[in-house]
Amino acid sequence: MKEFYWGDVFELTTVDQDISTEVKRFSLLNKVCDTENLKTLGTGWNQLTFERAKDLLTKALTYDLAYTSSTKAPLDKVQLFKTEILKEIDGQPTYCFTNWFGSPWDEKGGSWIPLTKNTFDMGIVFLTQTKLIFAYFISED
Repeated sequence: MKEFYWGDVFELTTVDQDISTEVKRFSLLNKVCDTENLKTLGTGWNQLTFERAKDLLTKALTYDLAYTSSTKAPLDKVQLFKTEILKEIDGQPTYCFTNWFGSPWDEKGGSWIPLTKNTFDMGIVFLTQTKLIFAYFISED
């Protein structure tokens, strides 16, 4: 993926984590951000439906954050990366979060709470009782 994107995708095992409340989920997300040298958002995370998070992931894999009509990767690669990222959680009850409210690809745009020191960034998190998948993308204008 590194040939197409700035950022990272990583996975953590969450079997031993209590994610039963929003407070505990936010605490876990903030602990992960701290460990990965990303800014912690406190309660600033935006919870999404699984379908909306998958759509956001598809767009983040397809288009640049700064130059929103600029394609980052061919569609076959986008589908391959998306399938690979989500393969471990498909079908499980999933909590999804992002640092965005709206998206840069929406007609009205959106706003975000930065996770990095970069001009633009987007984090998309998929959290189940067994896995946390954290994808983040960065861009500069």
